[in-house]
Amino acid sequence: MLTTLAAPPTHRSERPGADVAGPAIIAYQLRMARTAVVSLMLAAVIAVPGTQQRILWQS
Repeated sequence: MLTTLAAPPTHRSERPGADVAGPAIIAYQLRMARTAVVSLMLAAVIAVPGTQQRILWQS
């Protein structure tokens, strides 16, 4: 009976494509964070009356 499970690779040398995946993951997370911020700002504009005019005046 097999009692030990293979652990996921932990060292950079054991992970295939580690040098390529790092920046791509960071870029993806930044893109998702920016999307979330834009969504929250849009929700605030829709929810609060008069906010849209103030934001348009500032831009």
